[in-house]
Amino acid sequence: MTEELRISDPVAYHSQLVSKGKRADGRTLDEFRNIKLETDAIRTADASSLVKLGNTSIVCGCTTQILPIKNGGEDQDPIKIKIELPPICSNPYGNKTQLSAQLLNKALKDILDDTNCIDKQNLFINDTDSYWSIMVEVICLNHDGSILDAAVIAVIAALKSLKLVEDKSNPSSECRHIKFNCIPVVSTYAMINDRVLCDPNSEEENIAQTTFSVTVDSKTNSNLSINKVGGQPISNNLLTKSIKWSKLRAEKVNSIIEAIKIDLNENKMDTS
Repeated sequence: MTEELRISDPVAYHSQLVSKGKRADGRTLDEFRNIKLETDAIRTADASSLVKLGNTSIVCGCTTQILPIKNGGEDQDPIKIKIELPPICSNPYGNKTQLSAQLLNKALKDILDDTNCIDKQNLFINDTDSYWSIMVEVICLNHDGSILDAAVIAVIAALKSLKLVEDKSNPSSECRHIKFNCIPVVSTYAMINDRVLCDPNSEEENIAQTTFSVTVDSKTNSNLSINKVGGQPISNNLLTKSIKWSKLRAEKVNSIIEAIKIDLNENKMDTS
């Protein structure tokens, strides 16, 4: 395998590797990249996180404010999400960056809403006509595949470490945390030569026959959803394997997320 082939014909390069059960970065086909998580990464935010999934890097910041409830609060969503893919992230989408950011934004919001992972009723303040409004901003610092996986971890970690303080000027003011109904963990897969690759990097995503993702609740280890848009069909056997891998990965991610709750001062975690 030469670097010349990798550049001139990436499909042939990766296909030959995959046929031998190998990958360009040295991983096996069913191997996920290491996750590194740091909370309190942005001092000016009310809560924040930095996630590194291999060479993919995501930073997330949360800001809060108390707003009045309107129309009984029926049409008010306490959590707003914005995701950015700036040119600095070296993303593979070229001039389609804005469109891709919009699609990722929707995918991220859908995961939070469809899984009902956050107890939003807990964000309405008792005995008042007000609620906590949380702005979640996600920025991709470097795009090397499986960006949704990393973004979900970053958002959950930031929200998990968020302290809701009604009066920030009063040190003794009541403080609470967000309540979670579940902890969704997304695992992305790519198919190359009818073989499934766990956690594809950007090169593998670009030449894949299809990509899909499996979302698992890491608290109960139950399957929440499977998302696939177009591309080559997936056999039941490969799908079953992917769900199994996703559940094993979710257990590992859950241990990282739960560590935030144990001690918010111990804000650097690493998996190997």
